[in-house]
Amino acid sequence: MSKRSWKEIEDTLRDDRPRAGMRPAEEFWTDFKARARLHVQDRPDPRPESSPFLKWGLATACAAALVMLVVLRGLPGLSGRGSHIKSLEVVASHSAVLIMEDQPTDSTILWIVDMSLENGDST
Repeated sequence: MSKRSWKEIEDTLRDDRPRAGMRPAEEFWTDFKARARLHVQDRPDPRPESSPFLKWGLATACAAALVMLVVLRGLPGLSGRGSHIKSLEVVASHSAVLIMEDQPTDSTILWIVDMSLENGDST
């Protein structure tokens, strides 16, 4: 780190000042407006072209997702989709088995009444 005296710093800053004084504001803005007309101001930003492989890859991925959705959920309007419980065999002792299906939610409820477990507990 160089050690400079304040006098050297003042002299350096004084030497760095522009020799001529500043232009009047009116002259500056007239020159600025004339130069601004030389350049197009409202030009849209250039957008990089995306490769066709990227576009086709994205289209293929969307199509594959749509096909998987149709395969997993089935086509709309088809009845009997999904699996249903028709009967059930319970080995443990119990008093009743109830199988209920809720059509609006397409859900199944399986209820085993008074089932005894090996250790004597019942649920």
